[in-house]
Amino acid sequence: MEPLLQLPVSAVVLDGGTSLPPGTLDLLRALRAASIRAALTIADGTARDVLAGTRIRPLLDALVEASDDGGTTTSSRSDAGPFGEACRRLGVSAARSLLITDSEASIEAGATSGFGLTVGIAPDPRRAATLRRAGADAVVSRLDLLEVSPSGVIGRVGAPDEWVLRFVGYDPDAETTRESLCTVANGYWGTRGAAEEATAGPHHSPGTYLATVFDAVADGAAVAEEIVNAPNWVRIDLRPEEGDWFRADRADLLDFRQDLDLRQGVLRRMFTYRDDAARETTVRFRRIVSQADPRVGAVEATIVARNWSGRLRVRSGIDTAVRNTSTDTASTDRTGRRRQHLLVRECRHVSPDTLLVEAETRTSGVRIALAERTRVFRDHEQLPTTMEFMRTRGFAFHELSVDLDEGKPIIVEKIVGVSTSRDRATASPSASARSTAARAPRFSVLLDAHAHAWEELWSAFAVTVLPVGGHGQALNVNTFHVLQTLTRADEDLDAGVPARGLHGEAYGGHIFWDELFVYPLLTLRRPSLSRSLLRYRHRRLPQALRAASEAGGSGAMFPWQSASTGEDVTPDRLFNPLTGRWIPDHSRLQRHVGLGIAYSAWQFYQTTGDAEYLAEEGADLIIGVARFFASLADWDDGRGRYSIRGVMGPDEFHDGTPEDPGTGLTDNVYTNVMTSWVLLRAIDTVRLVAARPDQAAARALTVTPQELQHWAHIAGHLRIVFNADGTLSQFDGYDHLTAIDLDRYRERYPTFGRLDLVLDAEGDTTNRYQVSKQPDSLMLLYLFSAEELRELLAHMGYSLDADTIVRTVERYSRSSTYGSTLSNVVHSWLEARRDRSRSWQFLERTLQSDLADIQGGTTRYGVHLAAMAGSVDLLMRCYAGLETRADTLWLHPLLPAELESLAFVIIYRSHKLAVSITHVSIRLESAPGEANPIRVMVEGQSVVLRTGQTRVFDLRPPADGPKA
Repeated sequence: MEPLLQLPVSAVVLDGGTSLPPGTLDLLRALRAASIRAALTIADGTARDVLAGTRIRPLLDALVEASDDGGTTTSSRSDAGPFGEACRRLGVSAARSLLITDSEASIEAGATSGFGLTVGIAPDPRRAATLRRAGADAVVSRLDLLEVSPSGVIGRVGAPDEWVLRFVGYDPDAETTRESLCTVANGYWGTRGAAEEATAGPHHSPGTYLATVFDAVADGAAVAEEIVNAPNWVRIDLRPEEGDWFRADRADLLDFRQDLDLRQGVLRRMFTYRDDAARETTVRFRRIVSQADPRVGAVEATIVARNWSGRLRVRSGIDTAVRNTSTDTASTDRTGRRRQHLLVRECRHVSPDTLLVEAETRTSGVRIALAERTRVFRDHEQLPTTMEFMRTRGFAFHELSVDLDEGKPIIVEKIVGVSTSRDRATASPSASARSTAARAPRFSVLLDAHAHAWEELWSAFAVTVLPVGGHGQALNVNTFHVLQTLTRADEDLDAGVPARGLHGEAYGGHIFWDELFVYPLLTLRRPSLSRSLLRYRHRRLPQALRAASEAGGSGAMFPWQSASTGEDVTPDRLFNPLTGRWIPDHSRLQRHVGLGIAYSAWQFYQTTGDAEYLAEEGADLIIGVARFFASLADWDDGRGRYSIRGVMGPDEFHDGTPEDPGTGLTDNVYTNVMTSWVLLRAIDTVRLVAARPDQAAARALTVTPQELQHWAHIAGHLRIVFNADGTLSQFDGYDHLTAIDLDRYRERYPTFGRLDLVLDAEGDTTNRYQVSKQPDSLMLLYLFSAEELRELLAHMGYSLDADTIVRTVERYSRSSTYGSTLSNVVHSWLEARRDRSRSWQFLERTLQSDLADIQGGTTRYGVHLAAMAGSVDLLMRCYAGLETRADTLWLHPLLPAELESLAFVIIYRSHKLAVSITHVSIRLESAPGEANPIRVMVEGQSVVLRTGQTRVFDLRPPADGPKA
């Protein structure tokens, strides 16, 4: 049982309306067994009909018939309506009672009455979200999902709510991880789920990050950039007069709950505590970063004095004394100090309820302005308050006092507008932030618009699986975090795909190759998002061209890690926590990041058919990358092959030979195969752009026939190395490295996945061994189907039969440490056709990458966005066998035994397709509209699908029936 409230309840009020929900009798019996008093409120005059034929009346301690206007028909009428009257008759305060209802109005009335807990009843996720938005603490679909313990604690049984990530109980050691998982964001900015009163320390790392705001920092020998921790806008401090300011770390907590509403992007934090004067206070926080108005954030605090009346002191403000603290040790300076990037330029009181803060980053000179408006309400009426503007230790705030009556809630609303000097169409950040805060409506109105925006997103991105099971929640958690990180990407924002989201400072907030795993999820749902994010790379193409030239090459050399300018911000050192020492980091040799960019640009074109994109931007990226890797390829007369030297593949365990570490590898299989593929696609791109009536784009590419011929020759003659057993080799010399006994290390080290750090601690190096963090050769089978990879290698003059593929997978699966969260994505994909049970195990591990913090402590620094996207993509593309190539949508589904059905919606070449898959059939339904017919290939059957058409394909073997 998952407790809904850690405190036992003294009474339950069941709102019956005109009917009783199923399970009422069993719940009432359980309440009676636990000595919990129960009341039923029903519509006026319906008691006889509602209770007829039931055995409920003897189990009720009170029955209240409510009139239509919310009064009661009794002579002892309560000012609080029927629910207050029910509590009066039961002799229990609302603060110690539970209200159960299926009505929004009743939930709102329960909040006004100060109920300790409100549970909604809803038959579907959309309705459940509406009840949570109205103020329900929890929502169940049936009353039999509620359980009552002998001590009077009420909880939920069954699978966890797939739309709510819930934490019960305060655990200081888990706080930083919860902060990452409870981040709320909208793509423009994001705020970690730190407590409203928290400041940075051992158990808390408050953080707010704006998608495009970086600042320079010295990191070893290099000057790099990292994302900036902006002023903390959620700060609210509370205390009864003459009491201490509330701090969860030292409070006597009677109840603590925190949950993230994934359906509508709301973070809720609820607790009851007892102070030194034995006063008990319940506080409910709700927080949003608006999807409807991206430069708005809001916090609502509902405060109830449970057993006292008196004055409450409130501080609501913005903390400017922030540093980069939610990071790994690689981002401290050499003395271990955390970095402070902000200089406060303005901090003042601008109206009776509004204050303004403007700060500037020390090196990059980006100005960040936040304007905060604080108001107090009781019973929907604003209370007159006198606010004193104060500053202390970087915390600028309004301090106010408000009278609390026992059991009567008050609401503190904090609305914040944000703007930076990077924003378009603004006079100044300060003016924009002030205007945003001034025009913003109340929290409830902001919440409604925000929730509607989330419903629109979920209509496009939700993946429905049956049975739902426990993985439904994980699937929604991962989708949610990807969406809230990226959904505000547009041409004005100039944001890339941050590897760790807007959830922390890991990797400095940099953009890596991880986007390769994210784009499929976006391109097949909201192509405009992928185009805007790819534009981040296109805007930095001039820097990539300069980098290639400075390195002695041609074309575009994109950096392994990128931030604001596109310069290489990859650190040159890595901290080993096992030794406390810094070790050299040569990961900047991972030039393959450019190959991934070209791959993504071509796949965007294949999925959308957007010829304008290809001509205007995509061709520049593909041709630039092709030219660079062509310039790396050296001809070997003896072999009659081209070789590429001095690079690293995705497997970061090898950066050179054992004798010459840090100098790169020769003929890395991933790099060479991808180079061949990109060169062939570059040739295709030139042909497509040249076929356009307007020749301006083709002329701008400046590709000569001789260059095309050279590319074709390289593509067909790049060297691929095979091991002695005939399997694909990671690189030249890999087969001569020493085999390693992974079991020996698996038993001794909890950080076994990072074997490079383990061996370094033993004075050794992974360069000496046949071991992989994430095998390069297997990444190829993630990006290409076996059929496509065979065709590609055949073009290069090599044979790759089915048996060789199987043995290659088996060999590297045995020697992989799965040290990256992406390893599970890749291996689940690889096993989908070979061992579906094993594939499902990898998928489950992928789904839990951050929820279970499978790397043992890294989630606290930010989520792993690519693994999150990859887990969703596994269901959508891998198990559906979905590919977009050769101007065709391919579907070759094969569901694992754990799934009965799978359903999702995609956008393919302007068709909106509802895809439903079972073990025996696949249904494609194209929505009505205007779009050219598309070609679809299902299990070898090619059909043309027009808008408004539906096709159903039989997946059973021919012996069971002909295909439809």
